Amino acid sequence: MYMAFTWMRIFIAISILMVFFSCGNDSTDINDSFQATQEFRSKPTQVKITYPKLGTFNNELIANGKLFAAKKVDLRFKLTEPLESILVSNGDYVNRNQIIATQQQFTLKNNLAKVQEEFTKAKIELENILLEYKYSLEDSLNIPKQIFEIAKNKANYTTAQLNLINSQYELSTSVLKAPFS
Repeated sequence: MYMAFTWMRIFIAISILMVFFSCGNDSTDINDSFQATQEFRSKPTQVKITYPKLGTFNNELIANGKLFAAKKVDLRFKLTEPLESILVSNGDYVNRNQIIATQQQFTLKNNLAKVQEEFTKAKIELENILLEYKYSLEDSLNIPKQIFEIAKNKANYTTAQLNLINSQYELSTSVLKAPFS
């Protein structure tokens, strides 16, 4: 045990001597490194600047990573009518409210015409019912609310009006437009 303790003392003494002699200052090394940094800083770096231009980029660009769109939208028709035309191709630039595609509108236009005719009939029927009560549709502010509601229900006026609004909406959604540029 005494022997191991002696070896430990010798090892510690050698380690202290090595640390003491290895931490010396050599003034020539410091001056050389200072001059090297001065030379490095004195040379200006010239950079060419080019400004980006809007247009087609014909060069191939290879990069790693993921690219996410700043604006993204899932476009769908509200109805299931067949497509009539697609007016843009993949990669084309589009402006806001530009028509992208249209559905066949023949049945939608026919339905709108039928609904408009039903609405006209309901309006005429409403006028006839109000005439029975000795009121006129042009003077609707003087008609008691209860009598006016009864007359609208008998003539199916509200249903015809809602069907007309719905048919107009369906026709307007048969054209798909770009939501943003």
